[in-house]
Amino acid sequence: MTRPDRLPRGSTLPHPRRTAPPPPAADTAPPPLAADTAPQSLAADSVSPCADRAAPPPPAANSTPPSVGGAAPRSLAANCAPPCADGAAPLSLAANRTPPRVGRAGPPGPGSGKPAGLRRATSGMVPADLRPALWRRGRRPGRGAVAGVVAALGALLLLGACALPSHTDPKYAGPAQSAAAAPGGVTPPKPSDADSPQALVDLFLKSSVGANLGTEGAAPDAGNETLDRMRQFMTDAMRKRWVPGKDLTIVRDPVIYPRLVGSGRYEADVTLHPIGQLTANGEVIHPVLDDIPVNIQVATIDTQLRLDSFEPKDPKDAQLLLSESGLRALYDQRPVYFWESGLDDPRLVPDLRYMPRTLSPAKQVSEVLRWLKVGPTQWLRSVADIWPQEFDVKDNPVIEDSDVKVNLSGKAASRSPDDLNRLARQIRWSLPGHPLVRLMIENQHNDADSTSYEPYNVAGDLASASQDKFVVSAGAARTVAIPPAGEQPLFVPSPNNQNVVSAAINRQLNRAALVRQTGTGTKIEQRLFVSSPDLPIANPPVYLDTGVVGQHLSRPEWINYPVQRLLISDGSKLYVSSDDKSVKLESLIPVANLPAGPITAFAVAPDGHRIALIVGGTLLVATLQLDNGKLSIGGLPQQITTSLGSTQAVGWLTETTLVVGGKPSPAPPTGVFAYSLVAITVDGAIEEVLPTGERAAPSQLDVTSLAVRTNPPSATVPSYTIMIESNGVAQNVYHDDIGPVKLSPPPAPGAAEPLPPTAPFFSD
Repeated sequence: MTRPDRLPRGSTLPHPRRTAPPPPAADTAPPPLAADTAPQSLAADSVSPCADRAAPPPPAANSTPPSVGGAAPRSLAANCAPPCADGAAPLSLAANRTPPRVGRAGPPGPGSGKPAGLRRATSGMVPADLRPALWRRGRRPGRGAVAGVVAALGALLLLGACALPSHTDPKYAGPAQSAAAAPGGVTPPKPSDADSPQALVDLFLKSSVGANLGTEGAAPDAGNETLDRMRQFMTDAMRKRWVPGKDLTIVRDPVIYPRLVGSGRYEADVTLHPIGQLTANGEVIHPVLDDIPVNIQVATIDTQLRLDSFEPKDPKDAQLLLSESGLRALYDQRPVYFWESGLDDPRLVPDLRYMPRTLSPAKQVSEVLRWLKVGPTQWLRSVADIWPQEFDVKDNPVIEDSDVKVNLSGKAASRSPDDLNRLARQIRWSLPGHPLVRLMIENQHNDADSTSYEPYNVAGDLASASQDKFVVSAGAARTVAIPPAGEQPLFVPSPNNQNVVSAAINRQLNRAALVRQTGTGTKIEQRLFVSSPDLPIANPPVYLDTGVVGQHLSRPEWINYPVQRLLISDGSKLYVSSDDKSVKLESLIPVANLPAGPITAFAVAPDGHRIALIVGGTLLVATLQLDNGKLSIGGLPQQITTSLGSTQAVGWLTETTLVVGGKPSPAPPTGVFAYSLVAITVDGAIEEVLPTGERAAPSQLDVTSLAVRTNPPSATVPSYTIMIESNGVAQNVYHDDIGPVKLSPPPAPGAAEPLPPTAPFFSD
C-alpha cells in the first residue's frame, strides 16, 4: 500500500496561493510567476438555488445521450438550476469562486496540511483564477494562454446566463468531475507562448500532460509524443543530456525569481514540493516523496526563450514533472465504474481517475476501456471486481453520433448474455454523457443491451430522495419548513421526541432514529432510540431503546444498500443493526490497520461500499464489505489530509468528492482568510474552500457536524445543499456566506423566540 505521506516537516516553500515572499532587490529580476493559470471549470456541478426552501430535484438525464467527449448543451437553460419561486435564477460559480487546491503536501495527520488561500474575484469581470498568469502580470498573453481563456470563457457563457441571489443555497461545483466533459483535443502548451523565464517554466511544467500514459503498458506513443513536446522547450545542449524519469510526479507550482546572469541568460534555484504521482491508470497515489532541489537556466536562442537546464541537483531525483495547475487545467476528473463483488445481482462502484484533455474523444474512450480492463484502485479491490479475462478489446472504439461501438475478440463469445449486458452497461456508465454502447464480437453485431443502464448505479436513486431539511429544535427533531399538511409523522411532538441531541430519517421517510440525552446529575448519557418497524406509523410514533449508550454518540445514519441497516458510533467503535428492522445493533468489525483513536464521525457513500471516517482526528476512506448479511470495514484504508486545523465532520458531496468541516485553517498568511469547510476529492488530490464566493471576513466557525444532499450521478444540472452545525447553531452554506437555518413557520407573534436549531440532517 502506498502511504499518504506528503512532505517532511519543516518544508518552507510558500504555497502558490499564499502571499509570495518579496522578490530580490535586483532590478533585472522579472516579477514572480503566478502559480496557476486557467483551471478546469467547476461550473457543471452546482448547488440548489433556494435558501431555506425545499430545492427541486435535479432534472432527469437527457433521454438522448450526448456524443462522447461532451457535446455542448442544446440550450443555455439546460445549464441553469430550476429558478426559485421568486423568479431569481441561479448562476454558475465559475465566475466567482475560490481556486481549487491540488493535494496537501504536508505530513499526514489532522491539521498537518498547510492552508490554501482564497482569491477574491470582482463581480462582472473574468475572475483572476480564469486569467492566464501572463495576463495577470500585465503582459500580452501568448496564443496558448488565449486559447485557455477562450475555453474558460466558453464555460462562463454557457453557464452564466442565470443569476444568483446573494443568499440562496450555493450552486457549488467543487472538485468533482464535470457533468459535461471537455470535447478533447485541447492544445498543449508550446514554448513560443512564453514571454518571460517564469512563463517558460510554468508552461514546461504543464507540457508533460499525458506523460503518465507512456508507462505501465499504456499506449506507447502517448509518452513519446509528450517527451517530444517537452524537448521543444529545451536548447540543443539540454536535449542531448536530458534523461527523463519514469514516473510523473505532481508538484506545487513554484515561485521563481530568475537572476540575469548574462546577455539573454537567466538562472534560478528552486525547491520543488511533490504532491503525489499520477499513474498510467489515471490514479493519483501518494508514496513518500522528498523535495526536489532544481537548478534552472534559461537561454535566449534567436529571440526565443529555451531551457538550458532544468535538472535536479541529485541525479536520482530525475523524474517527469507536472504542476498542480497543469493537473487542473489539462486533466478532467472522471468516475469509472466496477461491478461489486460477491453478489448475484451486482451494482456498480465508482472509482476516480484523471483523463488528459489533450486526447481526442476516441482516444479518451480507449483509455477508459483500458482502465476498466486493468481494474479498480487497490483499496477498492475488496469490494469491486475486475473484467473477466475473456473481454479483450480488439480495435479502437468507433464513435458514431451518440453511439459507441466496441469490438471484442472471439473469446467474449464464451461469456453469457448477462455478462455481455453488464459489460455494455459498465462501459456506458464510465463514459462521460453515458452514450449508448453497442458491443461487437469479431466485428459481428451482438445483442448486448446497454439501454437499461440507469438502475445499476444505486446512487441514481438520489434523484428521487426527499428535498426536505431537518434539524433539532427545542430538544425535538423536526422539519425545517413544516408544510401546511403538518409535521412529518415520525417527528410529531410526543414524549419520545424530547431531549433529542441528533437524529436521522431514512430515504423512504418511514423509519427514524433519535439520539436522546437521558439521566440526571452525574449519570447523564446519550442513548439511541429507533422508531418501530411496524407500519403504518402510529400516532404518536413508537420508539424503541436499542441499548446503545455512551457519553457522546455520533449522528446515526441509515444505509440503503446493499442491505438496509442503521449505523452509529459511541466514540470507541461503530455499531450496525443486525437486520433490516434495526432494533438490535452489534459492533461493526473494523480492519486491524485502522489508526487508534475514537471514531467521531462517518459517512457512507451512496453505493454502500465506501465509508469515510474520522478516527482520532484523521480522515480516512475505507470499504464496507458484506458477508452473509454482516457488514465489516475492509480493504486498505486511505488517509486524506486536508488543510483544516482539524477534521471533525464529513459527508459525500458526490460519488467521488467529500465535504469536510472542522476547526479553522491554522495561521493563514496576511490577506488570506481562514476557513472551516472544504470539499476534497476522495483520493485527496484536489481540495477547494467553501463557501466558494467572495467573503468579507475570516471564518471563526468550529464545524462540529454537517449534512449534505449528495448529488445523483446522472443529473444534467447537478445541485447540492450543505448544512453545518457550528458554535452550537445549524447553518446554511451559501455561495458567499454561511448563515443560520431559519424555521418555518416562524413563532407566533408575542411568543418567545426559540433557541437556534442544531444538528441539521437530510434523509439518508
